[in-house]
Amino acid sequence: MLRTQPQLLLDLSEQKRRPAQAVSTGGSEEGQGKRSTRLIPLTQGQFAIVDEEDFDRLSQFKWYAFKRPNTFYARRVVGYSSKWQSIYELMQHTVLRSRAMNDHKDRNGLNNCKDNLRPCTIVQNAGNSGMRPNNSSGFKGVSDSGRRTGRKWIVYLRGAGRTPVGYVGSFADPVEAAKAYDVAARKKYGEFAVLNFP
Repeated sequence: MLRTQPQLLLDLSEQKRRPAQAVSTGGSEEGQGKRSTRLIPLTQGQFAIVDEEDFDRLSQFKWYAFKRPNTFYARRVVGYSSKWQSIYELMQHTVLRSRAMNDHKDRNGLNNCKDNLRPCTIVQNAGNSGMRPNNSSGFKGVSDSGRRTGRKWIVYLRGAGRTPVGYVGSFADPVEAAKAYDVAARKKYGEFAVLNFP
């Protein structure tokens, strides 16, 4: 993905004004032991969460916050394709030392601890996404048909972006539509499904 260099320089100049050291978040329960995590400062007032063991390797790079509809991600510049365009790498790819697609289990793009990252397909990643900010039904996968009479709620399963990968049906009641989405999502996305009624 590409980003214009002037925009990037503004973000990085903001980062330079922030403290270089990270803040320890202490330990979190993981099985019988504890996992120690650290925070790496980004731009836009954000911090990335990483495992203690990865902190030194990751903090040598300059990271900045990248806003998406439902979360932020941490990314860095790895080169330039031209004078005004940059090539970047997401922090989770640096953590895993792989460019293969992966997913944040808790849907927090800034939580880059290894136990929060898992390999996925584009469709599985879509299953683990939350509701879009412009959702009008209050339920994931449910949208208003827009009809003035006989108002119905339409249910789709989606893949990358807003691309439909399965039509579930139309319903007079949004709650029933949301339940139907959950049934279909469990079958389609498996453990990656984010449900309306978990």
